[in-house]
Amino acid sequence: MKKILLIVVSLCVCELVYAQQKGFETSLEANVGIGLDDYTKYTFGVNVIGGYRFNDFISLSAGIGYTYLNGLYYSNYEYLGKGDSYRHKSYDVRSNLNVFARAKINMTKTKVSPFILVDLGGTFGLVSSSVKMANGFMYEPALGCDFKLKEKHKVYVMLGYKGMKYQYSAFDTTFGSAGEDIRKTTANSFCIHLGFTF
Repeated sequence: MKKILLIVVSLCVCELVYAQQKGFETSLEANVGIGLDDYTKYTFGVNVIGGYRFNDFISLSAGIGYTYLNGLYYSNYEYLGKGDSYRHKSYDVRSNLNVFARAKINMTKTKVSPFILVDLGGTFGLVSSSVKMANGFMYEPALGCDFKLKEKHKVYVMLGYKGMKYQYSAFDTTFGSAGEDIRKTTANSFCIHLGFTF
């Protein structure tokens, strides 16, 4: 009797975990980013995401997208002596391809469902240049909310904190000596995403 009860309880738990919402999902989203440092002014782009929802709460996906970036290309520092200095920044635009994996956890299985997610992947410049700007590892944790329209159809909005590998050209003049090099850093921005899942 105890074994039968244990089997019934196990089946009920499995039914709750693997509820109606499992299966493949596709999402289309648009995003806009505002730079939080001197490296990027703004970005905007679109993503296509496809993946598998294991239950009402957990999904894993892969995505590909296009990003248009306005960011720092060239920086010139000139030290004039006696504490005086001159700094000039030049900005440029780039088109980038993004490839990433997404893990998403919904908090509820109601029609309005808050979620957390994280994107991990890479950004690749579509223009050949000695200064690649945004090129390399990219991550974006985010908070958002799904709004269910009907079965497997929903819209969502989310706010993410995006970090990406970044490089720019720097030219320094210090008391008669000069040098130009490629500086590498991490550019950070807040990104707003609006998407549709079907």
